Amino acid sequence: MPKHKSAKELTNPMSDDTHIRNTIEQLCINLDLLTGRDTEKTLIQLLSAIAKEKKPFGTTELSQKTGINRVTCIHHIRKLQIAGLIVKRNNFYELNDLEEFYKFYKQMMQKRLQMLEKLIKELEEL
Repeated sequence: MPKHKSAKELTNPMSDDTHIRNTIEQLCINLDLLTGRDTEKTLIQLLSAIAKEKKPFGTTELSQKTGINRVTCIHHIRKLQIAGLIVKRNNFYELNDLEEFYKFYKQMMQKRLQMLEKLIKELEEL
């Protein structure tokens, strides 16, 4: 006999894990963090694991949890740190406070836009 869908499944047919992963993938695409080399989307797998668990991870534990080589984990963690999405506290990595991330990213983009404006003016004066 087929299982009846819950009200949550009817309004949101996507599982929480799938929704987290899809949202993180869109975030990574918008931040230009994905490369053609990452064919297995390991960066998304790592960030999804960190976001889902909502607890700090060491690289060894993260590697064991995701099945991703520890060296690969470290490589992607560095990228995520540079982007401001995760922070390191006491040798553990965790998702950055999203408001802090937004403030960080907004400031970074404002600085880039100011620099772009300055360079354009300099080029126009040549």
